[in-house]
Amino acid sequence: MRVAILSRERSTHPGGDLIHIDAVTKELAKLGVERVYFDGCRGGQGVPPQELEGFDLAHIYHINVSWVRECVQSGLRAGLPMVATCIHYPSDALGVTRDEVNEWLWSMVYPICYSKKEEKRIREWHNYRGAMEIVYPGVDPVFFGRGYVEERHWVLTVEAREGAKNTKLVEEACAKLGLPYQKVTGIPHAEL
Repeated sequence: MRVAILSRERSTHPGGDLIHIDAVTKELAKLGVERVYFDGCRGGQGVPPQELEGFDLAHIYHINVSWVRECVQSGLRAGLPMVATCIHYPSDALGVTRDEVNEWLWSMVYPICYSKKEEKRIREWHNYRGAMEIVYPGVDPVFFGRGYVEERHWVLTVEAREGAKNTKLVEEACAKLGLPYQKVTGIPHAEL
């Protein structure tokens, strides 16, 4: 199987989305799935259909930011079935309308969410009533209960830029649980 990853230009800024894409690509390669990364925007032009020939699926990252427009259009022009790892930000200030996002969600074979909370927010923000899949990341509470916390000795968070993630919430939770907390910032993206 060949999967075209349609997302933003890698050089614009570092981010967890790129780390996730690379990690999933590496793991799926072990199963024989080839994933190829495309800058889906191409300066507003999108990826020409001929570059997507021979792919079985388009996988789009994010759902309500402006660059997704060209990514979705690229997948549609190529006639590929699409999935989206939604990575939804609760904001109307990201260059797309709620109606556009709803239309994009309906064009997907499956929108993928990281949690029930994200699924609920997407459904409420975009009045989307179609099928969705939840694929929990390793940090979701579904993977650890109270017993796991008692076995943990400390918590570490890593962010490329100070204030780029909601680490204050993690710090507060650690304080309530009595867990030592360490935050690391300023690491170049390539080393994360």
